[in-house]
Amino acid sequence: MAAALGLSLRGFDVTAAFTYANLDDPVYVRLPKQFNENGKSVIWRLNKSLYGLRRAPLLWFEKFTTCLKSEGYTQSPYDPCVFKKREGANFIFLALHVDDIISASNSDEMQHALAESLKQHFKITESESLENALGFHIDHNADGSMLLSQPLAIQRAIDTMFGEEATDDEVNEAITPMSATFNDDEQDASSPFDKTKYLSIIGQLIWLCRTRPDIAYAVNRLSTRSSKCTDKDYSASKRVVRYLKFTRDLGITFKPASAESDEAVRLVAWADAAYCVHTDSKSHSGICFALGEDNGKFMSTSKKQSTVTMSSCESELGGAVEATKSIIWLRDMLEFFDQPQREPTTLFADNTSMITLASNHSGQSKRMKHSMQKIHFMLEQVHNSLVRLAYLRTTDHTADILTKPLPPLIHWHHVGPLLGESPAIARAKEEVFRLKGRAICMRADIVIPVRAEASILKMPGSSGRRTTRRVCFNPVTTQHEYNAEISAIDEDEGKRKRPTSSSATTGCTSSSPSSAFSSSSKRKCEGGEKAPKRNKNNKGMRCFDFINPGGCARGANCLFAHS
Repeated sequence: MAAALGLSLRGFDVTAAFTYANLDDPVYVRLPKQFNENGKSVIWRLNKSLYGLRRAPLLWFEKFTTCLKSEGYTQSPYDPCVFKKREGANFIFLALHVDDIISASNSDEMQHALAESLKQHFKITESESLENALGFHIDHNADGSMLLSQPLAIQRAIDTMFGEEATDDEVNEAITPMSATFNDDEQDASSPFDKTKYLSIIGQLIWLCRTRPDIAYAVNRLSTRSSKCTDKDYSASKRVVRYLKFTRDLGITFKPASAESDEAVRLVAWADAAYCVHTDSKSHSGICFALGEDNGKFMSTSKKQSTVTMSSCESELGGAVEATKSIIWLRDMLEFFDQPQREPTTLFADNTSMITLASNHSGQSKRMKHSMQKIHFMLEQVHNSLVRLAYLRTTDHTADILTKPLPPLIHWHHVGPLLGESPAIARAKEEVFRLKGRAICMRADIVIPVRAEASILKMPGSSGRRTTRRVCFNPVTTQHEYNAEISAIDEDEGKRKRPTSSSATTGCTSSSPSSAFSSSSKRKCEGGEKAPKRNKNNKGMRCFDFINPGGCARGANCLFAHS
């Protein structure tokens, strides 16, 4: 919210916060034996709250709330630790976490007044330019955006896993947090591992998910293995740490609101689910939220569903219901921040059956009678104009990265929209696509087994069946050369060879790009090679020259979609 509205941030820390609260009941303490007088134990009655008392946190919170309300602050009914105060066009928001206070305001005078009022009641330390808070590092960029990251926590996880003496050369990096072939059955087959050490690293990874939702699925999946962790589970957690070492500079980027519109303060949500991916046949949900479609996702959840679903439509419905419940609360919070959502919140999903079922009474089916409570809940929210369901294909669905482990190219296709595009992500993508001899090598063949409808490398001739594609990849190759270098292996119809790279680089002198990709099988290039055909199914295929930092050089003449 501070980045969207261009507010200044300040931090305050209350010294010995719990000792400021008054006790509502008498409390007596017995001093240690060293303080006995004449062999008799000494008992004191406390006048103030003390650290270690069960009611100390509550009493401190009541004391702090009373002080703020006396200064004219209003407490949020949706989150009791959030307060606000408005004076004309100036306003200030305040959030409390135990004894740490963060304030955001458009007025330096109100920030100064808050500091003076706090000093009258408590002993505090003030940070005028907030750069570190609660273990998070905040970078304030020149364009008004903010980068929220946890570099110290990442380094601590690396030290825990590999030891403080390990050098960068001794710790190999990984370009994805989890293997796309991760399997629970294979994990169970290995020998047990030390549970204490495993839980230590999992706890640190869970905390890192606050600013690194790109590891949320891997951490959630590994955390379910805590009670029966094995050597392979520990190796999988080590891969997550190696991935964090490779991407230690990444974080969530929050951009300021556009001057022409209120795009940055418009709540947008994504919900997705992977059907029956766990060994107990349960599905996995992924939801995320942002203030504007192009902004970093400030809240993300990757979670195993609690019940077994009978279809992909039902699993998607479960994810949409969880997202809608969070939307209701977030809309209330935005209204408290004086940013009411006048239009229904857009919830993106990639399952048309679920969208029809949840937004139209006529779409109900007898096969979904056991889920009528969820359907009626969604219908009510759509009818009340709180939520608007919209279709978004899987290849562009940001929440897809929260539901399953993905191959490198698809994983990094979603990292940018999830965290918010930034120079650090651009550098990481460039290094991934160079790859330095890892899973994908420059001018080296790789195999990417994916479902055709879920792949960003979707090729003509595939109708949704599982295929294996051998890709020859070069980060400076154009889309047309890249397309010509792909050979698809169709498991139903046998091998079907695509044009080789020589056909795209033999010096075709056709007058336009479209003529070089003519459907006529008689057209040839000067080098004697037959020009590649443009299959009718190729209509609508996306141009993936985003992998080339220079972009697509053909511009409007490109045969592929730039959307």
